[in-house]
Amino acid sequence: MLETFIKRARQCTESHQLYAICEEISEQISWSEEALSRAEYQFNWLSIEAELKHMAVLKYAYKTVEGWADDMDDDERALAHSWECHEAQMGDR
Repeated sequence: MLETFIKRARQCTESHQLYAICEEISEQISWSEEALSRAEYQFNWLSIEAELKHMAVLKYAYKTVEGWADDMDDDERALAHSWECHEAQMGDR
């Protein structure tokens, strides 16, 4: 699961693609939280432990991919700003 998210994220070329993966992970975190709640209600300790491990991996994946997305977004904005400045300078000539 973690490996799949990381491989997919590494193939992304734009921040919005990374943010879409974050949305998928976030949805899975919500499902896992619901499963954890059910396991707690049933006092199912094996399921509680499994869901906690699953959530930890999902949250790690989310944090990692979100960090990459934020960095890529910053780079995209800087590049867009640089391009706008270049276009403005060339327009003055």
